Amino acid sequence: MSGDPDQEYFADGITDDIITDLTRFESIRVLAGSTTFKLRGQKIDYRQLVEELNISHVLEGSVRRSGDKIRISARLIAARDSESVWAERYDKPLKDIFNVQDDVSRNIADALSVQLTEHDKLAFERPTTSSFEAYDLYLQGRRLLDQRTTETNQMALELYEGAIELDPNFARAYGAIAVALIRNATGAHKDNLDQARDKALFYARKAVELGKRSQNTYWALGFTHLFRREFEAAETAVSESLRIAPNYADGMALMALLKNYLEKPREAIDLIERAMLLNPGYTWDYPYNLGYAYYLLEDYPRAIEYLTSALERNLNARPPRLLLIACYMETGATDDAEWEMEQMLTQYPNYTVGLLLEGAPMRDTPRTNRLIDQLRRAGLPD
Repeated sequence: MSGDPDQEYFADGITDDIITDLTRFESIRVLAGSTTFKLRGQKIDYRQLVEELNISHVLEGSVRRSGDKIRISARLIAARDSESVWAERYDKPLKDIFNVQDDVSRNIADALSVQLTEHDKLAFERPTTSSFEAYDLYLQGRRLLDQRTTETNQMALELYEGAIELDPNFARAYGAIAVALIRNATGAHKDNLDQARDKALFYARKAVELGKRSQNTYWALGFTHLFRREFEAAETAVSESLRIAPNYADGMALMALLKNYLEKPREAIDLIERAMLLNPGYTWDYPYNLGYAYYLLEDYPRAIEYLTSALERNLNARPPRLLLIACYMETGATDDAEWEMEQMLTQYPNYTVGLLLEGAPMRDTPRTNRLIDQLRRAGLPD
């Protein structure tokens, strides 16, 4: 609760950073931000959350920003009996926001009587920026990048670039630039795509160089390697991300995507189901990964179920629609496949088989060749 709609990105960013810190504790399970944000502004029935989400505690509070001051209140509640376990209010200059985030994480660990391992203690060494202004630009960029459109990707990229101008050592901003570059290049022609991938790798490596203890920077490096078709390097980077943060749902989801592209669907299913437990409010790419895995297993009815679920979460998402078209072709539902293709080409009129093969990190395998053949038959131009 920010108290100001224009500052919602700021409150969400601080909340997500606290969640990110807590995912690094090996001994507690922490639900991801996309689940918790759905509860914002609602009257919370804690006992209902115990039943629905299998949680023991809720952290709630508010962030209010005024001029160069910030007020944060936080309260940890034992959900089963609605008892307050810990509460604190901070009235600080904006530049102290990073110390406040660390203090909240430490107090939660203490309140839950978490026995900190050496790994857990690293959670309090979160690499960040010393510039509040750079951090603010980063949070604005993150909100835009999450919308996943060409326009918002570009706007996010400009904000991230502004952040590293203010702080050239801001590791997560470099990683975010890499991700934005890769997403911007999806569907681009080969020359532009290769240039964007090379530039993204530079920024992703810089992010890890500056933030060796951040799961976010390794996630960005893994994402970049994956779309450069450097599968072994991608797996190494994402594995490091999960070593740093064992409860990192998006890290598991990225590893599942990698396993699908390597045509290891059983491993992908295990990973994405674990990620869904940590992130019950998952985004479209979670059911997409399940649909992809069942497509590879040739269980087309289940694949259709999950791919349809992915599209219900984001009608503009191209990957699940393409796989859904292939599933319909495999099951003889040609009319449905052609209708979905019309929808896709209405949204992306210049999309072709060539752009798919250049942009997606698919390998030259019989399964890929069969997928491409089905998409051609459904009407995707070369």
